[in-house]
Formats: sequence, structure tokens, C-alpha cells
Amino acid sequence: MSEARKLQEVLPAGTPNEEPHPGERRRARRVKFYLSENVRLEIHSAKQSAHGFCADLSAEGFSALIPETTKLHFQTTDWVQAIIHSPEGSSSPLHARIQTIGTQRIGTRAFHRIGLSILRNDFDQLTHARIIGQEVHLDEFSQPSLIIRDHFKVNSLVLGRVTSIARDGITFIAKNRDHVLLQGIHYRIKIQLPVGKEIDCEAELIQTACDRDGGHIKGVMRLGGLGIADRELLSQTCILGSDSATPESLREIGMFVGSIESSTLEMTYPSSETEYTEMLELRKSAYQGVGKFLHASAPRELWDEFDEISRHLLFRVRGRIVGAIRVVFCQNDLTRSEHYQWGVKIPKRVRKAGFVEVSRASVDEAYRATDIFAGLIRQTIRLAVENRVRYVVVSCNPGLVSTYRAIGGQVIGKPFSAMGRDDCRLILFDIPRITLTSKGSVIAFHLTSYPLFAKLFSRNPLQYLLLLPNLLLHRMLGPVFRNIIRRTLYRRFKKRAAHD
Repeated sequence: MSEARKLQEVLPAGTPNEEPHPGERRRARRVKFYLSENVRLEIHSAKQSAHGFCADLSAEGFSALIPETTKLHFQTTDWVQAIIHSPEGSSSPLHARIQTIGTQRIGTRAFHRIGLSILRNDFDQLTHARIIGQEVHLDEFSQPSLIIRDHFKVNSLVLGRVTSIARDGITFIAKNRDHVLLQGIHYRIKIQLPVGKEIDCEAELIQTACDRDGGHIKGVMRLGGLGIADRELLSQTCILGSDSATPESLREIGMFVGSIESSTLEMTYPSSETEYTEMLELRKSAYQGVGKFLHASAPRELWDEFDEISRHLLFRVRGRIVGAIRVVFCQNDLTRSEHYQWGVKIPKRVRKAGFVEVSRASVDEAYRATDIFAGLIRQTIRLAVENRVRYVVVSCNPGLVSTYRAIGGQVIGKPFSAMGRDDCRLILFDIPRITLTSKGSVIAFHLTSYPLFAKLFSRNPLQYLLLLPNLLLHRMLGPVFRNIIRRTLYRRFKKRAAHD
């Protein structure tokens, strides 16, 4: 197939009487280039191909200098494809229309000077999804700020905001202040996220378009060089900024979800009948999913006398309850213990010292395999410490025993029957033992208890002086621990993705 035939198929048809596209009205100030800057270009039409220099460039058009020795077959109103090459990289093929053809002499050299306006196509969502992945649209108040370093202007920044995030890229909108953004060019960008962090990376511009009045530029960028931590931050932003985004839905479109508890979850207490009902609906869904309370047909049936004397902790995302747990301050009163009511033997040392009983931990199915559970445990330990209680008691299914052991729990006694199952296990947390020695997994302690005790130590160093060696260890090795946690989660994510 000839070059002319190919171009006829891709270039839009046009006539001299067409109304110019708003993006072709050259109101933007142009960036001038000297020949010594070596900003070259090539122009292709159905009639011919030509090579030369770019004389000036704006968001809406550019001028080409073609050596006079080249015989031109171009005419005004012709549609062409142009590629602009700079020392930093090359643009994608740009659809442009010839507006003017003239001549210009620079020193002893003579050139044809061609003025062209750039055609900005409408966005193609299918193409975007293929290149950067399915997008998650963010609400206005959660959109990150975006800073793009203009490739063609010295010390010029393009300021905008990110309107949606995908697995490998972003969609953005920016104020059109004579900026030059060309498809195919790699730009240095900074994304300032509402979770308080920043991503600094390189990004390839995939497509741009101006709005009807030319005041704003909309664009799509493919992000390059993203690390695991950056991908985690983008997922946190999606969860914080979109009602439709959950860890489960993000994983389905290939986005990595690591930690979310500290950045996107709000810890509250229920304060109305509606909130208690929502909490019980979550409890019913979570517990019946593991074979407990199967007799219950309504959420209210999962409320009992221990709920009346409990402190309920809730985790919310954008107002929705996604995690809950209840805490009963039994102290040394066994009548306040659900486990004692079931006939489970509580060790004498625990009864004597007093204990807190934790139960009904529930996590929304779409938020499982995150750090919500670790956050619920941390908040429970916080309540125990603030109330000077040494022991925390909790029961679990066999499948969670290893998790509780990792964060310092001990299995006490034999299996017992409760809530429709006969394989429940009693777990005991001895808080001083855990905090002084990181008993269990050092990584799990860093994830669940270290942030709490570091904060308590900063408030009252003398009271928590014995914790200092362990806290110093975790402070020094914190970046290493966080990296290990993140990489472990990422390996699990990739493994699940490979099996899907």
C-alpha cells in the first residue's frame, strides 16, 4: 500500500469552506525556536512528505520551515500528519490543517514557511482503556493537583487536576495558558494526592483536546516508572474519591491495593438507630458468610445483651461502614463475659487482673484482604491501654488462629462451640508481653501495635520508658518493615491476578 493511500485513509476529509475548529483559532502565544535548537519536524500528506524545522509552536498550531530546495505540493486547507522531534523526544503523529504557505529567509538560508493548526479529536474511551486501563472517576473535592513541566518552555509549569485514575495512567484537565502539550511527548509531572503524599514520575501524553472556548485542555497520560508504593497511593486516592471504588473493584481492573486503614478510613462510634442497623447488617453478612448465625433472618436478631454494654468501633469510607468490632470491659466481672456464658474457662490470672473482651469483628466483603482488620485490633488495644487493662480476650475460627498468633495472641484452652460452630478457639493478648518483646511477628506488631505505642510514648515517655528499646528498633527499621509489608501484599495481588 502506498504512503498516499495510507494517508487518505487516516486524514479527515476537509474543504476550504469548513468552519475552523475552536482549537485552530490561533489565540495562544507561541513558543519560538531557533534553528540551532534543532526542533525538527516531518509532514506527510496524500501528495508528498517533507522534512524541516519547527519555527514556533502553541497548543493550537505551529509553523514549519521547509528548505526552499524542496518542491512543495501542499496547498492551503490540506489535511496532513506531522511529527515534531525535539532533543527530548518525538510527538505522536498530529493531524493538522495547512492555513498559510509563504517564504522566509534566515541568514543565507531560504525556507518555505507553512502555518498549520492542530486538529484535536474527541476522546476515545475505548482507546484509553486499552492503553492505561479502566478509569475510576473522582469527585471534585478529591481530585489531586497536577503539575506538568512544559517540555517546550523554560521554567514553565502546566497546572491542573486529575479527574480520573486508571491502572497505568490518568485523565486530567488544565488551564490553557499558552501551554504546549503534544501527544507522544514524555513529560515530568507531579501528582499531589489528597492523602497527603506526592508522586513524581515521567508520563507520556496520549491525547489532548481543548474545550469549546479553548480555555481548558483535557488530556490523558500514561504514567511510567511507577513503584509499588505509588500504585498503592493511587488506589488509596480512588477509594477516598469515588463511591464506586472498593478494594475488590480496583483489583478487578488491575490496580494494586495495599494499605488503606491509615489514609482512607475514618474511625467513629455509632450514634443513631440507623447506624446501629447498618452495623448489624454488616455483622450478619460477615458472620453468615463463615457459617455462623445461620438461623438469623434479620440483622436485629444478631443484637444481644452484650451489645448493650459494649463500646462499638466503626471504620467508614465516605460515610459507609466497612468494618466494625465491639469491646466489652469485663474487668474481673465474669457475668459481663460472653465466653464465660458459653462455658469457656477464662484463666485465673486473667480474671484476677481484669480483661477486655473483643467480639463481632466484621469486615465488608469488598474490603477483605486489606489492613482493616489490623486497624480494628489496633483500636481495641488502644482502648485497653487507655483504660489500663492488661489482657484482651477474643475468639476466632481455626482459619484466623495464625493471624492472631502473628500479632502476639496465644491460643488458650480447647476448641469450644459457639454461634453455630464447634471449632472456635479462645485467643489471649497479654499487652505488656507483646509491646516489650514484639511477641509474635515483628512485622505484624509494626502494623498493628507500634503506631499506638509510639504515640503513647511521645505523650508520656516516663510512663512507657520500658518500651523504648522496642520502639527505637521499629522506628529505625520502619521503612524496611513497610516495604516488606507492601511487597508481600503486592506478591499476593500478582498471584491472584495470575489465577484469575
